[in-house]
Amino acid sequence: MMFSLIINPTIGQFEYLNNWGCFLKQGLTAYCILRGYDSAELRIKSILMHKRRGYNPLEIKISNASGRSALRGFTLLETKISNGVSKRFLTGFTLIELLVVIAIIALLMSILMPALTKARKQAQSSMCMSNQHQFGLLWKFYADDHGGFFPIRGGGGTVEEEQTMNDWPYALEPYYGNRDIILCPAALKLFSAGGKPPYAAWTDEGDEYDSSYTINLWAGNGDEDDSHFNDRCWRTPYTKRAAYAPMLSDGNWKDCQGYFEDEPPEYYGYWWEASANELKRVCVPRHGTKGVWYVNVSFLDFSMKKVYLKELWLINWHKLWREDFEDEYGDVPMDTRLVDWPLWLQSEKDFPIY
Repeated sequence: MMFSLIINPTIGQFEYLNNWGCFLKQGLTAYCILRGYDSAELRIKSILMHKRRGYNPLEIKISNASGRSALRGFTLLETKISNGVSKRFLTGFTLIELLVVIAIIALLMSILMPALTKARKQAQSSMCMSNQHQFGLLWKFYADDHGGFFPIRGGGGTVEEEQTMNDWPYALEPYYGNRDIILCPAALKLFSAGGKPPYAAWTDEGDEYDSSYTINLWAGNGDEDDSHFNDRCWRTPYTKRAAYAPMLSDGNWKDCQGYFEDEPPEYYGYWWEASANELKRVCVPRHGTKGVWYVNVSFLDFSMKKVYLKELWLINWHKLWREDFEDEYGDVPMDTRLVDWPLWLQSEKDFPIY
């Protein structure tokens, strides 16, 4: 034969009715309902209350007709017991117990989330490096098919734009089929579609391509009518300083023609604009964390490197980088502390000598 013992905490006056029992302790009332049984056959022996746990009993001692007794910890909202055998089945939680479980889960999440976020960012950076490394190999194939040289700069309408550094996705199109590699995994959403810098991709009006990488225009094979530009161009991957000359970088526009005198972005989340300070286009805190932000850069020897934001002013974007620096600052070591950094970049790593 089955019966139910239901414990409901309540506040009220002590009272006693047949087959109904109310037990008062420490000013709190536990309201116990015995359905269908004489209290002589099943008696509530004691209820232990605790103010800190609210109005719910912590322990309940019950004896049945055979004289056996059992002690259970924590509050049972509903207990079902067969005749002569003490069995209890928990069918719910108290509010305090539920809050404790939620607090434990929240604590575990607060411990795990930073680690998971860091792992996700590291994975995105590794995939970004892989994409750029593939582009390095594609540029080698291109150069080998074109007499060892890269395309000319373009942008002036002198040749078909599809064969220029200015529109590099088109120039390399015959060498790859997967367009996903021209997007950094950390910057997939277009700025025009609501992407937030530095995690936004660019698109040029009328272009069929979206990307989050920036080509170094100085790597190209010069320009027909620009001697200043021609003197500084790398032209080919087969040069002695190929390991120090950038080819492709994380960025927020398709191309960059930088100078050491270029000003850095004025604020975090800067999006490119037409200006003479084109190093702003690659100074994007896309990878790493504050203090050690960096971009991934592939070089003319098809190697990959993490380049910290301030370090971008020291790598040899063109052949006369050091000479132009000396013309401006004299015969002194190249030093990132010579640049007037905005507040958001001042805590980034400096590079005194390069």
